[in-house]
Amino acid sequence: MNVRTLAATVSADFDAIVPHIHPVLTAAEQRSRCNVGALARRLNAALDPHRVVVDTEESTTYLLPSTRPTSLYPAIGGYCYRPTGELPARIQLVLCVHPSSRRFTFDAERWGYFRFKLYRTLIHELIHRAQYALRPPTNDALIFRPTVERDDDKDTHHEQQYLGDIDEVEAYARNCVEDWAYLFPDVPLTARALRTDFLGLRSVSANKYYYDAYRGDIRHPAVRRYFQKVRAWKAVVTPFAHMLPPCPSFVRGHFQTPPDYRD
Repeated sequence: MNVRTLAATVSADFDAIVPHIHPVLTAAEQRSRCNVGALARRLNAALDPHRVVVDTEESTTYLLPSTRPTSLYPAIGGYCYRPTGELPARIQLVLCVHPSSRRFTFDAERWGYFRFKLYRTLIHELIHRAQYALRPPTNDALIFRPTVERDDDKDTHHEQQYLGDIDEVEAYARNCVEDWAYLFPDVPLTARALRTDFLGLRSVSANKYYYDAYRGDIRHPAVRRYFQKVRAWKAVVTPFAHMLPPCPSFVRGHFQTPPDYRD
């Protein structure tokens, strides 16, 4: 899909939704401890007109802050459900916590990073909503054919099917642009830097996902299209990271800074 057209729809939706999230998070920052269930209820009350719902999910697979840096907890997931009528696709954001840690204490910097993660997840799902709205209902999204047979490696086959869907390629490409701008604001996201990071450090999560799924094959059509979409998003959007406080150094310390290539 044309990224410029996609970006216009996503930006309009994001700009309409974020003002409703902002006061909820700002109020939560003033409390000494945050209950994830209460936060979800307040976000739901604010986001209901926008067909965005916030749920919580408990699992022992979500590492506690004592075993994972607090800045990375809780995890945040998202889904966008295929619309069945005229209304926009419904979006679900999920705050993922360990059963024994539904309350957490954040300082201002940790709240800033939480806000970034929430906005990044929302943007990813808004892209899917826009894809559903802009694509003719009779058209299915392009899916690049997996290079691994299901019987040989079920997990890799599944990941290639998922990440090879052009809708995911476009959404993860935007994730890459946002993560790069937030984590490494002083390092230009050039074509050479993107390629080098993909083959080396894999500093942003989207690069790691595509590298792992396609076993580092930079010539695979899905990977090549991912690179193309990263460049397209970078050309038409100002990352929302620019409207947030700088990424805290203790967060950036979890990621290796890619080389600075100014080509």
